[in-house]
Amino acid sequence: MDNRVYLLRVDSYHPDALDEAVNMFWGPLGLDSLLQGKQVLIKPNLVAGASPDKAVCTHPEVIGALIRQLQGSKVSVGDSPGLGSTENVAAIAGILEVCQREGATLVDFANPVVTETPDGAVCRIIQLAEAVLRADAVISAAKLKTHALTRYTGAVKNLFGCMPGKLKPEMHLRMEEIDKFASFLVDVYLTVSPVLSVVDGIVAMEGNGPRNGEPRKVGVLLAGRDGVAVDAVAASVIGLDPFSVPTILNAHQRGVGCGDLRSIEIIGTSLSEARIRGFKTVPGSSSALKNLPPFLKSLLRDQLTAKPVVNVQSCIGCTVCRELCPTKAITMDKAAVISSHDCIRCYCCQELCPEGAITLARRGLGRLFS
Repeated sequence: MDNRVYLLRVDSYHPDALDEAVNMFWGPLGLDSLLQGKQVLIKPNLVAGASPDKAVCTHPEVIGALIRQLQGSKVSVGDSPGLGSTENVAAIAGILEVCQREGATLVDFANPVVTETPDGAVCRIIQLAEAVLRADAVISAAKLKTHALTRYTGAVKNLFGCMPGKLKPEMHLRMEEIDKFASFLVDVYLTVSPVLSVVDGIVAMEGNGPRNGEPRKVGVLLAGRDGVAVDAVAASVIGLDPFSVPTILNAHQRGVGCGDLRSIEIIGTSLSEARIRGFKTVPGSSSALKNLPPFLKSLLRDQLTAKPVVNVQSCIGCTVCRELCPTKAITMDKAAVISSHDCIRCYCCQELCPEGAITLARRGLGRLFS
């Protein structure tokens, strides 16, 4: 696997600046000959409808710059949003307009197809959207953001969206432990096998990500053939030890890509120059329960894992969290009520609450593992 990661200083989303940046890695990574005449799918992060300035979705001009490099290819752009239809979310995020402007086709990730995962660690089959399987090559175009469950979301986790929307809560239910869920995400990455991974960190999201955090100017665009290596560099830029991110650790331990910064060739801006001070990260879900016997897991779970908490003043009773909860642990009164007994700590409610009314809180012993 090519362990080069392009870490490029980009200060704005102006098309000229982005074209210059993409040109810096496109040729050296051999993408012209590899993708010429192929059906190429670009997979942005379109978790939910939000304008580009909110830093919730991959910026539309990053997608536009990638499309322009693929003039000799048939290009589609698609995702499976956690909330809302692909077309509506893409319209709000500005990506639909870019697709129309640049001549790409926006596709909906419907029609799941059972797909074998011969190298999978936790799944031998997964269901991927038909549009993903039709493509000759996939480009992961992620947004650099914090994530309540996995600490950081980037190139590898972005491909979770290659599963049609209604299947994702089911996978959270099946992969309740964070280590198992991270291994599943690596299985998806292996199966989709993106030819290029790009992470939009020009304006990233810090704090209560991946939807309700705050935009933060970081000023970098990252790209490489190895999505794990790209994620390792991106995580380090915002002050995270790459191996504290469960997807990076799991992939590296399995020999899927390189998560060790010492073995990654960084081209462009040095890591020391790109690092951001004071970036508000999150602890993510603790792995502290994984080696405990079942009776202790049950006893200590509330202490060792963060619990989603509803701010009743902010909750508008929209029922989004109730509809998305894989265990049906949420009921509605004047505000959402989450059953601690039934909650599996997947944090789908926190991720997709349109009002940012759900946050995560740790108690007692859990703070020791933050």
